[in-house]
This record gives sequence, structure tokens and C-alpha cells, in this order.
Amino acid sequence: MDGQLGEAKGAISKIMESSNSAERKIKQLTTRDEMQAMLRNEADVLYRKIASPPELTNLPAASQAYTRAVETIEKINATVRGRQKYLTLCPLYSGVAQPVTRSTSTDKAYFDRFDALILQCIASEGTERWNVRLLYNVTSMQRLEMVVKWLSLGTEGYEVKAICSPSAISQLSPMIIDEQDAFLATVNNVSYRVDAAIHLKGKDAVAFVKRFSDSLWESSVYNLRRDETGINGAEISRLREAVIKLQM
Repeated sequence: MDGQLGEAKGAISKIMESSNSAERKIKQLTTRDEMQAMLRNEADVLYRKIASPPELTNLPAASQAYTRAVETIEKINATVRGRQKYLTLCPLYSGVAQPVTRSTSTDKAYFDRFDALILQCIASEGTERWNVRLLYNVTSMQRLEMVVKWLSLGTEGYEVKAICSPSAISQLSPMIIDEQDAFLATVNNVSYRVDAAIHLKGKDAVAFVKRFSDSLWESSVYNLRRDETGINGAEISRLREAVIKLQM
């Protein structure tokens, strides 16, 4: 029995070796039942740390998706202090359809509020600024002109890339808002807007979506704006030539 007690204490000590109170806790154990109970407790704590699922919210309507994104950014603006924040947005629309006029959309107010807040993030400065990455699929001149207009609106920490792929299939468009929030959205290739989305909350979920968005970012063809060098006129011209060829 004493041998088993010693082995059990050794096993618990290894599991709890990262804890400053491990030695004190083990010395307090006198029975096998007490050690088994503590072992189960430590295992439960470890399991919760590595297996707790992220919060997931389904947003089936465009108005819900845009409203939730806006509320998330506004909450971070109000609560996070003393550091820079990070935002990645990849509106991956496919095809060459001309977008509808947004003024005809019943959801225009939600779209406009979202756009205005993204522009505020792009224009932010200083130690609490947003570092913004935007990735577009540009397949029309109208889309290109909008992208070019937005290039000049940012300051430091603002980067823009693009692809020109009319044959790209529709895919989930990721958005990462700082450290705890990520969105995956379906998109409307005619209105150039989100149709629906899911909101994932938690560092593990953000890390997963970040791997996806980083792979998209690294495979992009046109570097339209980099934080170190600013707007890249040569890349804009190269993208414009590619879009013109699509119209022929």
C-alpha cells in the first residue's frame, strides 16, 4: 500500500509540476481516495483548457451579420486600451457581374454603418490603432475603382492585396477582429455583400480562421499597398490591365 501511495503521489506531482502549490497540495494527501479525487480534478481542469469549444452564433441574415460585426468592433474600441488591435477582412466575391446599386438595398443602413466603421479602423493612428489587412477579388472596373479609392484612406498599419480570378468559386469570406472574434461569411456575387455568417468567439477559433486567411494572403497576386512602402502604383496598373482583359 505504501508503495502504491508513493507512486500515486509521484504521478500527481508530474501532472501538477507547473503549479507553484503542487508540493504543498501533495503533502496534504493522506489516502488513496483523496489522491484519486485530486487527480480527477486536475484532469478535468486540463480537459476544459484544451477542449472547451468556442462560442458559435449563427447569423442567417445580412443585417444580423453586419450588425454583429459592428457591435464587436465597437465593444473592442470601448474596452481594449494601451495596445494596437488587428483586423483582417477578405471579401472574396467571384465572377464578373456588375454589382447592384446599394441605395436600392433594404439593408443599406447596415452596409453603410459597417463600411463607415471599417474606414475608421483604417484611418486610426497611434498606439491604439487598428492594423488592417484587406484582400479583394477584383474582376470589374467598378470594383477596382472602389478598391483604389480606399487605398488612400489609411495611414500606418494598413495593407491591401488582391487577386483577379473571375473563375473562382464562391467560398467563405473570413473576417478576424482582434484576438477573440472571427466571422466566416457566405457572399452574394451580384450585390458584393454578405448573405449570412457565423460568429466564432475564442482564441482557438481565431487561430484556426487566421491560418485560413494567412494562406489566402500569402497566395495573393497583387500587392496594392504595404505598410512599409505605401500605395504601389505599378501593382495597381498591373491589376487594371488584368481587369481590362476580362472585359474584352
